[in-house]
Amino acid sequence: MTRPRLGIPSLKQRADVIVNPGEFARFILIGVVATLGNMAAVSFALKSTSYGAALLVGIIAGASISFPLSKLFAFRSHDWRDARLELPRFILVYCVGVSFAWIVAMVTGNGLLLAIMPKAQAQMLGALIGASTCAVTNYLGHRFYTYSTARRLPAEK
Repeated sequence: MTRPRLGIPSLKQRADVIVNPGEFARFILIGVVATLGNMAAVSFALKSTSYGAALLVGIIAGASISFPLSKLFAFRSHDWRDARLELPRFILVYCVGVSFAWIVAMVTGNGLLLAIMPKAQAQMLGALIGASTCAVTNYLGHRFYTYSTARRLPAEK
């Protein structure tokens, strides 16, 4: 096994600059928890309001769960004085990620996939592809913008 030349990062070191595997795993776990909270809120809200309003309640519930858990657990940003700067960034990244996911889901589910599968399957797969792109774009947005964990020293992570 050869060592990389001094000053030139290995392939693994370069990949860790973009995605920290432990941080990404924690982020995905939080996404599952926030999604469960979202679904519970939608289910509860549907008893007294329209589907559209219930979806909005679910989005707010999911984001309300995701922000503190992402801050503390996924990205390990424990200083609450930073929250006044992180919250607007979190909302911006979330909105961009959801918008991007919607576009990807529409293009794949109502367009590209229709050539190879029935509409119902194409739309479900498109929704899954959209949700996956949302997870990746939100992770990268929070890593590099909201919490800037990519710029922290290893001892701070």
